[in-house]
Amino acid sequence: MVSKDKELIEKLEEAEKFIKAIKHGLERKVRDETQLEVINMDAKALVDVSQNIEMITQYLE
Repeated sequence: MVSKDKELIEKLEEAEKFIKAIKHGLERKVRDETQLEVINMDAKALVDVSQNIEMITQYLE
């Protein structure tokens, strides 16, 4: 009975390592997606500023 319990503990510890690795991967994915959203918002803002500068330049010509 003791050896089965030890074997079960080892399997549970191994499963715990896999679960932690999966959790870490998912957390990284969420961070990356959040950073990508921020980059996209910044890019859109740059496009807006660029368009405004172009309109002002055309007005001044």
